[in-house]
Amino acid sequence: MTAQSHVGRRILSSVILSFPPMIYFLDTFFTVHRVKGNSMDQTICDGDIVLIRKVDFLPHYFKNKLTVRDLEDDENDNLEQDNDMRKSLRMDASVGKPAGDSLTLWRSPPMVLPGDVIAFTNPQAMESTEVKRAIGIGGQRIRPKYSYHKIEYLGAYNLWVESDNGIRGYNGSVSKKLMKGTVDRILWPPYRMIKVERVRPPLGRGWWP
Repeated sequence: MTAQSHVGRRILSSVILSFPPMIYFLDTFFTVHRVKGNSMDQTICDGDIVLIRKVDFLPHYFKNKLTVRDLEDDENDNLEQDNDMRKSLRMDASVGKPAGDSLTLWRSPPMVLPGDVIAFTNPQAMESTEVKRAIGIGGQRIRPKYSYHKIEYLGAYNLWVESDNGIRGYNGSVSKKLMKGTVDRILWPPYRMIKVERVRPPLGRGWWP
């Protein structure tokens, strides 16, 4: 057996052995998704490939990132975000999910705050994955975009999602059990390889009773 065949077998063995850790990593922590439709084209366009983060790393030390582009100025913005984060953690804990008070390496699904873009399974078409912006979180009351005269109440462990572009695609309540993760950044095309920002909804769209 030649030295070249030995090298070839070692390379092939290394490639084969790398598949299980890679599959585990993609299944547990991150995945990618190609966006279909233009319901989010103010932020994400049809055909974009996005990176979806499926966990919160080191949730015990999780601190909310305050790099937020708001739709409306609010001098109490940081305080409101902190309150939203704490209430979101409590709502998760109320349905048996860890609230980030135990020392763990990661937590799934990741915590969502109003304004985050998430990927989820469409409850009306289970074979379809939707990308929408979360307007409200469990326990809040929501004034939907399509009807300002209507008020919806979100039960624990639910999210209210809407399109950035009108009311195209699925808009409404989604269980966190259908959530695949938060959209972290655009991977393709290269000239739009940017982080997807959290954009908090206008005042009066979601509030705590």
